Amino acid sequence: MKAARSVLGDQIKLFREHLSLERRLGDNTVSAYVKDLEQYDAFLVSRGKRSGGAVRVEEVRIEAGSSLVGTRLRETDWRQRGVLVMALQPSGRDTFHYIPDPESVLAPGSTVIVLGGAEHVGKLRKEAGPRS
Repeated sequence: MKAARSVLGDQIKLFREHLSLERRLGDNTVSAYVKDLEQYDAFLVSRGKRSGGAVRVEEVRIEAGSSLVGTRLRETDWRQRGVLVMALQPSGRDTFHYIPDPESVLAPGSTVIVLGGAEHVGKLRKEAGPRS
């Protein structure tokens, strides 16, 4: 039987570097986050996803006037839409909270680091902008 191919392979490697080099997290913490990503990767493979080319890790800022302002992370449907929230930087804070509490409330100026398909992340980016 042929081994399942990784969907996120390069993205996981880049995120590992981001956590250890830019965010200066310890090896154990980085390993825990990478393990979660590898589990998500296995989930994508089990769902028939074949290529990670369109999967990306991006920072998305929640703008004032966004329909997301005041929403708890657990109230979003991002996961069902294929977007995984990896970290949250609350408005006015310098640090990110990795694997944020689902009860965290999105505020103007908050930033989320998400992993997902380009199309889904693009929709989230529009949602995070001010209402038109």
